[in-house]
Amino acid sequence: MNVLFVCNGNVARSQIAETLFNHLSGHQATSAGTAVRHLDVEGQTIKAHSETPGAPVTPGIVLDLMQEKGFDLSGNTRNQVTPEMVDSADRIILMLGRIPPEVFLSQRKKRRFGTSPTLRI
Repeated sequence: MNVLFVCNGNVARSQIAETLFNHLSGHQATSAGTAVRHLDVEGQTIKAHSETPGAPVTPGIVLDLMQEKGFDLSGNTRNQVTPEMVDSADRIILMLGRIPPEVFLSQRKKRRFGTSPTLRI
């Protein structure tokens, strides 16, 4: 099963979900964000410039948390969600908070909306 985890900036929630899913399930997951070009690595809106996809995942708290659990995310990069990613996924898990999904995400039957529960790893 190919799972796509989608959050806003592809900085923390979806990166952590992808890593844990791949480790625990034996299936393949990827992650992406709906606003990678518009959010900095701390999830704040960038008005003067845009972050480009492929930027490293650098919030220290995310890297530290995952490192404590034995996962190295320092080489991960941020991905902007695309219609092609959505089409190739068997299941889409949306972790968007209050931001509505892109039209190409909201019209897919394979999507699942979810909240970000506290993970105990």
